[in-house]
Amino acid sequence: MNKIFQMIYAHPLFKGLKNSEVQVILESLHRKTYDREQTVFAMGESQYAIGFILKGNVTVSKLDYWGNRSIVNVLGKGEIFCESFAFSRVEELPVNVVAHKDSDILFITGEQFIDFGVRYPQLMKNMMYILSSKNVFMSQKMDILSKRKIRDKVLAFLSMQAQQQRNYRFSIPFNRNELADYLSVDRSALSAELSKMRDEGIIDYHLSEFTIY
Repeated sequence: MNKIFQMIYAHPLFKGLKNSEVQVILESLHRKTYDREQTVFAMGESQYAIGFILKGNVTVSKLDYWGNRSIVNVLGKGEIFCESFAFSRVEELPVNVVAHKDSDILFITGEQFIDFGVRYPQLMKNMMYILSSKNVFMSQKMDILSKRKIRDKVLAFLSMQAQQQRNYRFSIPFNRNELADYLSVDRSALSAELSKMRDEGIIDYHLSEFTIY
């Protein structure tokens, strides 16, 4: 069994299912590869599906009326995306999904997933746990964005990353432009604040590697 299938069979989405049942589901999925910066789904699309990342990662973002980007999340190997939209049956996708690196992705439509959920109730139960975890994540992000000062946003974000990675030294999934978009702040102002925080001994960093003290 290759590493990709080992990852799939061990994934929380398929917890409690037999390998033979997972195989039946996989046979119905569509697999596609994407180059770095290639669009997976675009805002406004009516045809989209739930994505399961086998390799690489994707950026989920939104654009406002003036074209300003806000990054919702960056998702990596083993994570899924667009599941909430697929189940809600929104007519037009409200986000852009772009390959952040060369990526390999499996797709299943919302209707297909529901059909399998009826056949394998544990599958739907697992999805509910995943959706609940993502709701917690979005609540944490709203807490970050609710901060008025750039420094407070940065500290809240870095604290969340340290807790998730269980280390005071960690990597973040963003470059400076992407971090500014994620925090909804000006890129130059963000860089200036990071420099001040480093000078004050609060943090240290190199590119996407951070240390908090």
